[in-house]
Amino acid sequence: MSNYIQAFEGSGFLGQWQKISEILDAIDASQSDTDFKENLLRFRKAYKFIDGLMQNIDPDYLPMEDIVTTLPTNAQHCLSNLTNAQSGNQQYLVNANQHLDAILTAIKPYAFYDKRIKTSLRAAIKTYASEMDKHLENVANTQAIYDEAKNQKEYIETYFNELFEGDATTASIRSEITTLKEQAEIQVEEIARFHTRLFEEDSDEEALLTAIETARETATADSADIQNTLDGIKKKVNKLEQFYTKTFGKENDDGSRHGGYEKKLSDLFRDLEEYKTEQESKHNKLFEKIESLLPGATNAGLAKSYEERKQTYKTPIWIWNVIFFICVFLMVWFSYTHITSATDWGAILKRIIHYAPIYIPVIWLAIYATKRRSESRALEEEYAHKEALAKSYSSYKKQIEEISQGDPELMVKLLSKTIDTISENPSEVLNRKHGDEAMIISFLKQLQKKSE
Repeated sequence: MSNYIQAFEGSGFLGQWQKISEILDAIDASQSDTDFKENLLRFRKAYKFIDGLMQNIDPDYLPMEDIVTTLPTNAQHCLSNLTNAQSGNQQYLVNANQHLDAILTAIKPYAFYDKRIKTSLRAAIKTYASEMDKHLENVANTQAIYDEAKNQKEYIETYFNELFEGDATTASIRSEITTLKEQAEIQVEEIARFHTRLFEEDSDEEALLTAIETARETATADSADIQNTLDGIKKKVNKLEQFYTKTFGKENDDGSRHGGYEKKLSDLFRDLEEYKTEQESKHNKLFEKIESLLPGATNAGLAKSYEERKQTYKTPIWIWNVIFFICVFLMVWFSYTHITSATDWGAILKRIIHYAPIYIPVIWLAIYATKRRSESRALEEEYAHKEALAKSYSSYKKQIEEISQGDPELMVKLLSKTIDTISENPSEVLNRKHGDEAMIISFLKQLQKKSE
């Protein structure tokens, strides 16, 4: 297979050409104007002819530029314009025909003229004839519509003549209506004269017919008002009877009534009163219980917080104790393994001095652990004291109230001492003497005291 044939098959022209055929079949021009139909007819005829020529083309004879550029580009333009032409705009068909002409110009010089060309022309002519038949069919339909409109026009003209003009033997409907109108006016005048004679009033009294008519109208109006009022009263009475039955119950044969809202309301009021009394009793008991427990709850909450804080120091105390015993064990073990093997005091002293860098940190750590343990123990005791005070406050208060009949001085003193103890910061215990000074400073102070 040559490069030209491969380029022709790979250019996409054949696929575009097939899509053009599908869109052509989908276009419906039955409702379009004449120009649109003629352009569509020409495109279909030219497409059919070119499609026949395509059967006789050898791509090896086509220029490469036409294979790669001219044919695919114009086919794509034809495809896009045909797609847009489905909206009914004939300008897209004009553009599509121009691009189809470019395709025909590109391939026509290279088509082989044999009997297949005749077949292509015959197919194109057949397509054109088919489209012409459809066009003529649409024209025939248009003619039928025109004939029907013409018949309607004749019917309207006939009706117009009957309505407004008439003929030599029959008068028009308008003239008959005019005659009837004149006769009606004459009759109205006669009725008016008769009415005047019948109902004319004298200057002294009202005409009898007028009086009767007035009385009849008044009676009719009053009767209607009375009937409306009576209907309204009946409806209201029925509603009142229904409400009375719902409220006081249905009447028995003996004249008594049972059921109804009255009994239900009485039962509800009785139950509500009992429920109110029960709830008031429960409320008073709960209120008294809350009042009695409220001071203890406050003290219990404060004591609980102190207890929790006290428990936090148990672990540090245990840790510092363990560190202290480890240091003592290390010193005993190290002395036993490295110093006791010496034979005289001089050797022992030398070894102690030699191992001083090991002994001193261990001794310092043991002393440090002892101090930290003492601090933790002091804080634990402080929080234990505050816990005991918080727990015993309510008891002290009750005893003071019982012994001294609520002496305000004792109560103020108890409250003052309690507040002072509680408000004291436990960390102030550390500011007291617990051996927080460095060992060297403590050693120097002790030497100073001895020298004094």
